[in-house]
Amino acid sequence: STAISTSVREERTRQGLRNKEKITQKFHTLLGYDPPLQIVVVEGCKATTNKISDNQGALQMLRDDLKGYSLGDSAYETYELNEETEKSGLFSIYKPQKRPIKKTLSVKKRIRDRWNGNPKRFYKEIRGVGEVLYGAATRAGLIKSECRLIENQHKDGLVIALRQNMLTFLRLEALIRIIRKTLSFRKTYIKEILY
Repeated sequence: STAISTSVREERTRQGLRNKEKITQKFHTLLGYDPPLQIVVVEGCKATTNKISDNQGALQMLRDDLKGYSLGDSAYETYELNEETEKSGLFSIYKPQKRPIKKTLSVKKRIRDRWNGNPKRFYKEIRGVGEVLYGAATRAGLIKSECRLIENQHKDGLVIALRQNMLTFLRLEALIRIIRKTLSFRKTYIKEILY
């Protein structure tokens, strides 16, 4: 998840003082990744207020038809999210928090025990893939919203997902055309050799 910053200010009371603070929204994404082709697809997304935590955003987007790994930083390593990802059939790899685990028979404890080894290496290799989406959106100027209505700020967040999926679709279309041209060239080349 990332924050979508706005220039819209709202009066709020903090510690007895009234100040104008910028309104920020949060954008949560559920990404699919294909390592051989290095393709990132947004499987699900949700724009929320800044008060929704990372793991709560992930819980709201979980579905039963997902397959593969569930990766996340230490903000995602909660008891509830670990249990829900295991129920949905995902293999959880979350960076461990520094706090010790209180429930020793929980799913979170079992996942943390297997952290050293392959999950840690896998997390380090794949971690940057999720950040690609937000880096591209930042370079395109989509992370900052100038809208005043909260609904429109959420729509600006959803444009990030639509943009990523459109670029992935165009990339796949170009790949298919290259493969077709290569195959047709080979067929004509073989026919010329045979005749």
